[in-house]
Amino acid sequence: MRPTYDPGGSFIVSEAWVFGDGASATGCCPFHRYAAVGNYTVHLTVTTQDGRTASTSQVVQVANHDVSITRLSVPKSARQNQTGKISVSLASKLAAETVHIDLYKSDPSYYDGFRLIGSQELLVPARSSNRTVTVNFNYTFTSDDASIGKVTFKAVATIIGARDVLPGDNEARATTKVSR
Repeated sequence: MRPTYDPGGSFIVSEAWVFGDGASATGCCPFHRYAAVGNYTVHLTVTTQDGRTASTSQVVQVANHDVSITRLSVPKSARQNQTGKISVSLASKLAAETVHIDLYKSDPSYYDGFRLIGSQELLVPARSSNRTVTVNFNYTFTSDDASIGKVTFKAVATIIGARDVLPGDNEARATTKVSR
């Protein structure tokens, strides 16, 4: 919103901002944090060195983004070469969000102990109730899983194009016992 020049050739000497929530600031490029979600009309008035003024306004939409993994469901037990269903349940109470889900399995040969085994993207609608959206993956248990005796799965949800305000509930883990 900041004008970069004066068409009359004079320098801009002051800027006055009104943020639409009762707060204001002066000078170039202020930082402002809104306390609540909503639409706010931001006004900017500039004054040039020779005393002319100009104003502009723009509506700023302030929104929070939050998805959560409400459940990671895996088989309690499985056998080598058996395929099992892994379900990740997601919820969003604030807004519809496009979410990327990564599913990992424990693997001691990887640096962080987990190897990516599947990914999906989906739209998670906003719901005020406890209703969720479920993403399903299939996994075939291996002889390595059976020799270790278990597999721990990790699901990670990431909002596409936004920062999650509560990222602590975007990861879940669950373990399956595996036999030969």
